[in-house]
Amino acid sequence: MSIERKILSVLSAGKSADEYSLYKKIKNTKMGDLTRAILYLKRKKIIHVTGHRRNSRTGMRIPIYSLSSKKALLESEKMELMIFEELHGGFSSGRSVEYSFLASNFFPTNTGMRILDVGSGRSELTRLISKLGGKRGWEVYGIDISKFELVNDEKTLPSVMRMDARLMGFRDNVFDWIICISTLEHIGIDLSHYLVDKVTYRRGDLQALSEIFRILKKSGRVVLTIPFTDYRVERSESISRKYTSELLSELAKDFQIKKEEFFVYVNGIWRPCNRSDLEHELRANRYNTVPNYVESLVCLGLILEK
Repeated sequence: MSIERKILSVLSAGKSADEYSLYKKIKNTKMGDLTRAILYLKRKKIIHVTGHRRNSRTGMRIPIYSLSSKKALLESEKMELMIFEELHGGFSSGRSVEYSFLASNFFPTNTGMRILDVGSGRSELTRLISKLGGKRGWEVYGIDISKFELVNDEKTLPSVMRMDARLMGFRDNVFDWIICISTLEHIGIDLSHYLVDKVTYRRGDLQALSEIFRILKKSGRVVLTIPFTDYRVERSESISRKYTSELLSELAKDFQIKKEEFFVYVNGIWRPCNRSDLEHELRANRYNTVPNYVESLVCLGLILEK
């Protein structure tokens, strides 16, 4: 029996279940194969998302699937689900927590909005946001400094361009939302694998935030994720910056901080953490082995407003 048929069998008997419940009930199945089968059935409109539950360990919203579509999702729930499933797709990665933070806090519901993804590279994020805003008349742009070939066709957003975030070619007060995921900590640092020419100003992050402030509309918002640390606990050389409270104050001095959420990487899981508990968490887990793609034990998600 195919995985799709097994999923339908479980949902028919139990009426509704999330991905983890399905994984427990369907034997001899890999999580990746199960995720792909769920996405296939959802896109075919055979199963539907009829609610969410909050994961107690990670704080992430987990969709609940059913054969029925009687309960209509709110527009914000549809957007959150689409961003999380399309970009994260159930797989563990260095950016899973950042995409989850974005999905939970990115709700531009107005029509005719302008949105910029800073450090887009080859990411699917810019294309996905354009897809989300297709019926709303959003203008979506992506910029990246890396030297890579831009392939523009009907499936690729035409407004992806090579540009330095420290000196952006946009006029003042033009964007409603600006997204900067896992990018700011690299700006101004010479990274040969990005194929970027040598730079001399190492606080390029301050230049980039100044530019972001300039091109952002009044009351416009920025979704930002950065690696965070407590310098008393974790001090190591890196190809990217790790931000302390002092550096964060300098970084966000022109903005209002509307939200900050800390996540600590513990045993392969990103776990929400209060600022007051950070030093304890870092001391307790500083000797834990982390994958190369995890830049710091702490990830900080910020919503900034002009």
